[in-house]
Amino acid sequence: MRWAALAAVAVLLVLPAGLSSYATTLFVLIFFYAFLGQAWNIVSGYAGQLSIGHAAFLGVGGYTAEILARDPSAR
Repeated sequence: MRWAALAAVAVLLVLPAGLSSYATTLFVLIFFYAFLGQAWNIVSGYAGQLSIGHAAFLGVGGYTAEILARDPSAR
């Protein structure tokens, strides 16, 4: 099982080098939303708690990414 996990990590590290920018972005979004869905499943499904903190972290991360992606000379 450990070797399979290491092989999966190795494939995920090499994968962006052979893919287009669109495919890489698509894979990032797929894994991001899968991770977010698992986090909500754990908090609200298993624990039965309402958590709005996940949405706050998502918003702060998106806003930060947008600021960092801006052209610095456009300010």
